[in-house]
Amino acid sequence: MGATWAEHGCYRGRDVELRGACVELRWTYGGASGQQESWVKEKRMSNGENLDSQLKQLMQFNKYVKINSTTKGDQMRPLLFLTADYANVTSDGKLNVMGIFKEINAYTFPARHSSMHLVAKLAAELGEYEQTRNITVILMDADGKRIMELSGPFNVPKAEGGKKPEVNIILELKDIVFPSPGSYEFVLLVDKDQKDELTLYVNQIEAPKPIQE
Repeated sequence: MGATWAEHGCYRGRDVELRGACVELRWTYGGASGQQESWVKEKRMSNGENLDSQLKQLMQFNKYVKINSTTKGDQMRPLLFLTADYANVTSDGKLNVMGIFKEINAYTFPARHSSMHLVAKLAAELGEYEQTRNITVILMDADGKRIMELSGPFNVPKAEGGKKPEVNIILELKDIVFPSPGSYEFVLLVDKDQKDELTLYVNQIEAPKPIQE
């Protein structure tokens, strides 16, 4: 299953079935990108058992609950997830990345960032070769409010030369508006399983003073 976020208020009692998985529940104090975290439960689920009542109890006190689980079978692994000024893939499969950053500075808010490239590299496992997967990227503020969401299919290549295939994904994001200063989080999901997350810090700085002659 990987990891998923469940939000109090829109969870609505959906069953989370984790057949034979080792499940860890974690809550955050500061929303989806909060720094203070605690592991509160770990158990092995039996077939058909669900976490509905446990999640409801946790959500009475915490807006976000993160579910991490490990299951047997093949799962795509993240190798790289970053923001940059520019990125491309050459004809022979080389990934070029220029201007990696984790902070954006702006004078006023709401702040519009004209262009950035979100780069992900994923390693496929045996059962995923030559399959079609769906990728989703969500941008959230520190309170978990969604600023942007993109999704679409991608194809996993077959293995060649005894090497596991890797998938390069580049998303050009234009004119993203950040409502206020603070931390924002990109979340990367493949087929609804969270694979990685990336924190982006948006800072307010003083505008330069005019030069007096």
